[in-house]
Amino acid sequence: MLSYRIAFLQGVGRIFSLPKLSLPLILTLGLTLGTVLSVIAISSTLLLKPLKGIANEKTIHSLEFKLNMSEELSVSYWNMRQLANFGNAYSDLGEWAGISADERTIKINNNDVYITLFDASHNLLDVFGTKLVLGQNTTVDNPENFVWISESMWRDRFQQSEKVLGKQLTVDGENLVIAGVIEDLLAVPSRFSIVNDQVWRITNLESLVGLPEDGQITSQLESIFLLSHTNKPALPNTQEIEQWLENYVTSSSSEQLATGYLNAIRNIPKQSAVSDVRSLLLGDTKPLLLALFIAVVGLLLMAILNLLNLFLAHYQNRTKEFAIQLTLGASLFKLRTLVFIENIASFATASLLGVITAAWIIKALPLIADDDLPLLSSIHIDTTTMLSALLIVFTFSVFVSAISLVNVKKHALIENLSSSGKGLQNQSNQWLSKSLMVVQLCLASVLLTSSVLLAVQSYQAVYKDLGFDMGNHFVVHLEHKDEQWLNVITE
Repeated sequence: MLSYRIAFLQGVGRIFSLPKLSLPLILTLGLTLGTVLSVIAISSTLLLKPLKGIANEKTIHSLEFKLNMSEELSVSYWNMRQLANFGNAYSDLGEWAGISADERTIKINNNDVYITLFDASHNLLDVFGTKLVLGQNTTVDNPENFVWISESMWRDRFQQSEKVLGKQLTVDGENLVIAGVIEDLLAVPSRFSIVNDQVWRITNLESLVGLPEDGQITSQLESIFLLSHTNKPALPNTQEIEQWLENYVTSSSSEQLATGYLNAIRNIPKQSAVSDVRSLLLGDTKPLLLALFIAVVGLLLMAILNLLNLFLAHYQNRTKEFAIQLTLGASLFKLRTLVFIENIASFATASLLGVITAAWIIKALPLIADDDLPLLSSIHIDTTTMLSALLIVFTFSVFVSAISLVNVKKHALIENLSSSGKGLQNQSNQWLSKSLMVVQLCLASVLLTSSVLLAVQSYQAVYKDLGFDMGNHFVVHLEHKDEQWLNVITE
């Protein structure tokens, strides 16, 4: 036990007494580990963890139906009225719901608060399985007169006071009464980042069933959701949705409007897509995560190979120490255990640096990824990330202690000891160092080639031929703030 304690104390002292060994180890392993852990945290949140605010993930399916106006522009057909009538026609498949997300700034206690504004159907809590924390359910009569807030907003802005019920919030110029508090819902596809401060506006679908088509395509809902009776429901295809659309417009609209509306959209190419909630949420993010994970694993392997060569050189200079311990009866297993204990302090420091680095990277994700990465608010250092850090560092530490004496010939050590340290070159197995160098060069070549190919592909995707010269063109973005004015010009 004394020898183990001495080995541990020597390892602690080595951090300061051998900076040429300890600093490259801590910085290289710590910073690389931080990058790997940040990717693990992202992948764990997006691919493995339950979706925040959705309890019925396995039985929820999304349905998209889009009109392809051009090669570059496609418009979603769905709005609340169309959802209500479509859901009524296909009610045998299950319960249909819809939700859209937007960004707003509202005032709470004279402070500007940036929120995510949800426009959702009255049955969304039942379809998604989102929990009602406090107050009335969204199935209340006349839900258009009320709003619901998220649990985080209730906790941070209203100090979890039950008196929040009945208070008013001004949203888009309307004074609406807070009717309840809902569990945070982060797993909603959106062009904007979903934040924890959320306000819900609810539409009663039942009041919209049977209302005629108004001839407008508002693209209010990017997709609609079905809580199905089975895991693999037979959702309608594009042709079936088109047939329903014609029947719906013909039966619910005036002849003049139906004829003009149908003539306008019949020649527009249409497409539909069915997917589960997680696939809809991730979109094209999954291949990106896979490529990113492969890249950081490659960087980690290169860092490990560099550090292995560093350790081999360090332990090569301690051959006389190993020779003395072997001649005194120590086994190779005990020597490797002492090496493992000696490295605990350095590896623990590198692990701490790795976790801190990963936390910094995750904090910077909103600046790096903007709105292109879903569930940004849910990504953090969790148990999976910490266990991954321990597993990586422990495995590397065991590997270092296992191969620290592979580069040494036991009989040559005894001969070296009897010859007062001469013949150092004879006692080393140089094949290991050379093999590690070859593997490292191969990994570097693969990563470099992959980076070049990815850069070329990205360049071609961004600078593809548009069929015309951009010249002196600009993108103009307009937003309206006066809802009454908008209603006037659209009537």
